[in-house]
Amino acid sequence: MSLALRLDESLDGIFNESAMPPSYAAYVAYYEGSRKIAVGDWGAALRDLLRANELEPGFTTPLIFAGFAFMNALGDFGRADSVAQVVEASRSTLPRYDRLRLDLLQAKLRGDTHAAYRAVRDAGEITPGGSAHFTAAQLALQINRPGEALATLATFDPTRPFAREWTPYWNVLTAAHHLRGDHGRELRAARRGRTQMPDRLELLEFEARALAALGRGGELERLLDQLPGMRSPGETAGAVLLRTVRELRAHGHRDAAHAVAQRLLAQHDLSADRERSDEAARERAA
Repeated sequence: MSLALRLDESLDGIFNESAMPPSYAAYVAYYEGSRKIAVGDWGAALRDLLRANELEPGFTTPLIFAGFAFMNALGDFGRADSVAQVVEASRSTLPRYDRLRLDLLQAKLRGDTHAAYRAVRDAGEITPGGSAHFTAAQLALQINRPGEALATLATFDPTRPFAREWTPYWNVLTAAHHLRGDHGRELRAARRGRTQMPDRLELLEFEARALAALGRGGELERLLDQLPGMRSPGETAGAVLLRTVRELRAHGHRDAAHAVAQRLLAQHDLSADRERSDEAARERAA
């Protein structure tokens, strides 16, 4: 276990104030849950995180992440709040990192984004370059501080092992440029992300968002030709097309928006949406 703590950089700072590291079995379950979160598979991650806490009840970090999974994957705020209350009962014995992560969870449950930002910013100072560091940039964007988000991300290394498949990094980076109206940098960032994860549907969408803002319809059409067969956990080609239509309309490109909408309707019966939910696909078509 001591060797794992030394070698696994995703655990940097977590145990600085902890008197009892988890058992190896609990660490493995937590590691598997963390790995699945990194690729956006929150539902599968939840089982591993709860298993880690079951194996080692004093290991609160996976339980806190399970609270986020209940919110992000299931939209189950009630169970997320129950998790927060269980961890709150042990607050006095928590390492500082866990206390700040708990503050973040509780603030998000209250809908207090500014308090969430303060908590995760402090957690990021404990683990620079870690997931809390990234979340600080994400929340900075949510409170309309895109410049601050970019400054934070400038010190974040997306090639680190736990971050190599972390698509939200590229979403926040490109969205921050988008909100500042710097669509050239947005496009370059999206294309850098695609070189790292060429098979991820989300990265294709980030490039499409930039092209839509720039009004580069021909390039956008060629990019969307790559959609068939591309999938990501919790995402579909139909949803990407619909958001691209909205982006084109927002930037005044109505003819291009109409063309992409026709593409969506033509692919309605063939897309991965049918495998997920016929109702969701029908809603997009409507």
